[in-house]
Amino acid sequence: RDPKLKMSPPKDPIVYYIEYTVPVRYRRWIRDGILYWNEAFKAVGLDGAIEVQFQDKETGANMDKDPEDVRYNFIRWLNNDISTAIGPHRANPMTGEILDADVVLTDGWIRAYWSWYNEQAPELATEGMSAETLDWLEGHPDWDPRMLLSTPDQRKQILALRAQRALERAAGQEVSSMSPALELNKDLAAIEASMGSKDDMCMAAHGLAFDMAFAPIALQMEGLLDDAQSAPDAPKSDDEKLDGIPEWFVGPLLSELVCHEVGHTLGLRHNFKASSLYTMEQVNSEEFKGKKPLAGSVMDYLPPNFNLGSGKEQGDFSMISIGPYDKWAIEYGYTFDDPKKVVSRVATPELAYLTDDDTDGPDPFARRYDFSAKPIEYAQNMMRIVAQHRGKILDKFVKEGQSWSRARTGYEMALGMQLRVVSMMSGWVGGAHVNRDRKGDPNGRLPVEVVSTAEQRAALQFVIDNALNDAAFGLTPDLLAHMTVDKWSDDSPGDRGESAYPVHDRVMAVQASVLSMLMNPTTLRRVYDNEFRTAADQDCVTLAEVMQKVNDAVYTELNTGLDGATYTNRKPMISSLRRNLQSGLTDRLIDLAGGDRAMPRTIRTLAAMHLRTLNDKLDGLLAKSNGGQMDEYTLAHLQDLKVRVDRALKTIQVTTGP
Repeated sequence: RDPKLKMSPPKDPIVYYIEYTVPVRYRRWIRDGILYWNEAFKAVGLDGAIEVQFQDKETGANMDKDPEDVRYNFIRWLNNDISTAIGPHRANPMTGEILDADVVLTDGWIRAYWSWYNEQAPELATEGMSAETLDWLEGHPDWDPRMLLSTPDQRKQILALRAQRALERAAGQEVSSMSPALELNKDLAAIEASMGSKDDMCMAAHGLAFDMAFAPIALQMEGLLDDAQSAPDAPKSDDEKLDGIPEWFVGPLLSELVCHEVGHTLGLRHNFKASSLYTMEQVNSEEFKGKKPLAGSVMDYLPPNFNLGSGKEQGDFSMISIGPYDKWAIEYGYTFDDPKKVVSRVATPELAYLTDDDTDGPDPFARRYDFSAKPIEYAQNMMRIVAQHRGKILDKFVKEGQSWSRARTGYEMALGMQLRVVSMMSGWVGGAHVNRDRKGDPNGRLPVEVVSTAEQRAALQFVIDNALNDAAFGLTPDLLAHMTVDKWSDDSPGDRGESAYPVHDRVMAVQASVLSMLMNPTTLRRVYDNEFRTAADQDCVTLAEVMQKVNDAVYTELNTGLDGATYTNRKPMISSLRRNLQSGLTDRLIDLAGGDRAMPRTIRTLAAMHLRTLNDKLDGLLAKSNGGQMDEYTLAHLQDLKVRVDRALKTIQVTTGP
């Protein structure tokens, strides 16, 4: 109103009305999430740029305003089982001025706290995969996590959807880009169709549903669902609960979600690199707790900061304000100065930015649901929680009087987190950081910088340790004996599943998906290309190294041999899970070596080399098997590998030889 003042109220503040349908118990948290943005407007001299008013049925306040009226901005609340939150807006196409906006929330993500199972596993396993890889996987269903991690009925539906899309492409029709795993959810498919453009899609609440489902593991393990004061590092200020969830946990999460969606209504896109700003040590320190945001932007998809039980400080669980990038974006849009001066600060680390278009690219920081400047520390922390939880499922997670089906629920939640962090770290293999600095920007960085050799090797080892070893799954006969289902619901595939946990199918699906994360065309090509990007006198992760590391990890028993021991069918030389894994990798090597033109020739020749090496090891082991030291399971397994490798090598010689 007064441009002469350093800080002035605006002529026309942006007013958001909170609809009367929003439960009273959540309103203050929603209001706080909206008002977080005033901090950004203060940086450009606007005080009170955003205001919040409540629509209240009891008092009649603002009940004359219709949420559908283009003149009013509303925060709306729906009750359904869909975990979504969206922030659509309408703008003047001539000026770009945003005319009105509405944030629509549903309470489905809150109820997911109790009922989320493993339906998101295919999404977790394919998160970050490039469009090239996803398209390649459609033609290789045996490699595809969206197939491997789905139920038999879902696999049939996915194949039918793919056949339908093939017909649509042949007819020149536009084809949906949504994951087949999501397409099986009619509600989510309908939301995608209603939004029109993939750039308008916001799945923040959908991912938050997973985190709300995982919350019982991280909180109940420390006794925080029964007594908010029982853990030494638990919040002490408030032990109130909202729908059975500690308010100090779910309240700030709701504020963050609302703030994220309001950010969309102000014109901001997602910023998936914002979570790379601070380390776990920083965000879980007295310096940060209650004082600084966890990330560079609220426009990222941030998982809760679970650090309980680590013996260290527990920082804020979620964002408590907007981040430095958010202030920068608002400054650019509303500055009274030259906007070129604003964007010249692009190389400032706090302003890191990559968006939806970058999530299938080479930068591992352009990732949904990752966390920390050193994601491997976050991944290790989550695996610590997973391991601790698995040891307490039967004693602590399943309460007296509860169904033992909760043991399976608890295990699947932990397995989902394990899959998420393994998938996250697989993206660091072959990665390259992307910067959008322009020539002449102060402190300008290279547009493409290969991820450090140490980080790539550490990521590869993490994936191997936490997915390709039997011990990584924490399964025991006692735990498996209790992992059942109730069979009372007509809606949940989990309730209609087999009462005995299908342990081999489930573990093999996860391990096969992890092999796909590491050995898909895009990842292998990126590793190979990075060799050329790196100066010859510098160390780098090579394609040969990655393939050798995976082979050594999977075929370990073939390297050690019989060692003079005698094995039985009850104590086999190679465990049942390892036999499945070795068979799966052999299939992958055969596919890679078999002449698929999507694969660079170097990848095909390396795969053929490993098949020949495997063939030599099989010959040596089978020659020693006549003494009766080898169990029947292992003998049959090695014989099967031998037959398949022999056949593959003969085929390769015919198709790719001179």
